[in-house]
Parts: sequence; C-alpha cells; structure tokens
Amino acid sequence: MANKLEEFIASNDRDIEKLATDLGGISPTTGRANPSRLISAATKFLWFAGCHEIKIYDKRAVNALHKLNRLPRTPKTYAAYATAWSAEYDIHKAEIRRVIAELPNQLEWSGIAQDSYDDAKAAFTEGWFADRVFDKCQWLHGN
Repeated sequence: MANKLEEFIASNDRDIEKLATDLGGISPTTGRANPSRLISAATKFLWFAGCHEIKIYDKRAVNALHKLNRLPRTPKTYAAYATAWSAEYDIHKAEIRRVIAELPNQLEWSGIAQDSYDDAKAAFTEGWFADRVFDKCQWLHGN
C-alpha cells in the first residue's frame, strides 16, 4: 500500500476523482456510494498522508462557498471546488496570517500543554496551518 500511495503522491496529476472511485470500490457501503463523500474521503486521506496542498473537500466548506456564490450547490468536479476554495482563501489570506501571528500570545489560554508550546509555535508557521484555519472558518460558515 505504501508504494502505491507514494506513487500517487509523486504523480503530477493527482486524480482525486479516480482515488475517490477506488475508495468507493473498497467501501463497505451497500449500493452506490455517494461521490461527494468519496471525494471528501479521498482528499482527507491525501491530506493526512502528507499532501498538504490538497484542499480538503467537505460538505460544509462546499455550503460556505455556495453561500458566497463561488460554487453551485454541488460542484461538478474537485478541480472546480479547489479553484473556488483558493479564490476565496486569497481574499482572506492576509487576515488569516495576521490572526495566526497573534496565536503565540494566546497559548496560555489555549488549553495546549505548556511543554507543547514550541511545537504549536512551529505549526503556526506552516502553510498547512493557515489552510486549516480557513477550512475551519468554511466549516463554521457552511453549517
């Protein structure tokens, strides 16, 4: 499995829809698996496997982008979703970075164990962290 995953991650054309279909083929669901759920699973799988440039496809994020007139209720492709996600992120990127820059000042109140402060501060500087902050905002607004 690791070799196939490494090949997929290394490929230039990360075909989210194909991975979603493949996941559907091994899914324990009965009947036809929901394509949106499979795309969601595929993007989450890839993100947790280290492909942090993948935009996590989530029903609530789709709803948030739909409310902003960025997407139809059901986007036709993952690429359409990722394009809309990126366009909206670009609008808010500076504000997200400004807020993240303030996070080290909030660690005392965060519930993060004091011996993990350095790890948290390191995470704040990673590009994926800003993406996840935006994902969380999308998730809240798409509820």
